[in-house]
Amino acid sequence: MNGQNLTPLAAVGAAFSAWAPEGALPASFALLQDNSRWQDAVMHGKGWLEANDADALKPLLAETLDGPQSACLYGNMVSLFAVGNFAENKELLEDLRKVLHIDDGDARDLARSMQLLTGGDEIRKTEDWVLCAAALLVLSAADAKEVEKESKYLALFVPEPAVIDDARKLRDELKTEGILDKVKRMGGRQRKFLAANLFAMMFADGEWHAEEQKQLDEFAKELYITRSELEDLLKATYTMFNLSVFD
Repeated sequence: MNGQNLTPLAAVGAAFSAWAPEGALPASFALLQDNSRWQDAVMHGKGWLEANDADALKPLLAETLDGPQSACLYGNMVSLFAVGNFAENKELLEDLRKVLHIDDGDARDLARSMQLLTGGDEIRKTEDWVLCAAALLVLSAADAKEVEKESKYLALFVPEPAVIDDARKLRDELKTEGILDKVKRMGGRQRKFLAANLFAMMFADGEWHAEEQKQLDEFAKELYITRSELEDLLKATYTMFNLSVFD
């Protein structure tokens, strides 16, 4: 299997197979677990990797992926390594940044945003997880429907399924106004973690909805996130979840 029959999506599958820790997938691609096109791409990517090696994959990525596809892969790789000891994988990420022609400043912004997105260790109490999940449910319902990918993202977000049931009860009890009032009382890094995941929830279904954007703007006011931080989070999560670049 040579590079000429490795599609961009299969190249991403090969990259995850080569470098993702313990077979992990970033949330954006975990949402595609039941997608036959993604499953086929992963199979071809693994097959290519078995016939070649990870070192040969790096230059192939540069040949196979265009600019938006490269940015999407890089953002997702950064999200995988943002958990735990980021420094251990710094050399690999720097190699990928150069191979994929990602601007150094953009890479630093992505790293900061992805560390916020994956910073679940900032949430230590079950009631805080319930509140965060309730906030995501409020955003999901802003367009009057909760689609399958949003439900799947919520399941990936929470530490245990029972949190979702409690979050639905809290949302029904407090309504949107009550949830907004409670989230502004969270700690600073907790608010940033929630803000990042609200952006991710908005992009989880691959579509933009004006109602969700309006609701997100209301959350942003209560979470006291700076405009520059919001812009970085918006750019990072859109880059990560914009899988339409592989259509």
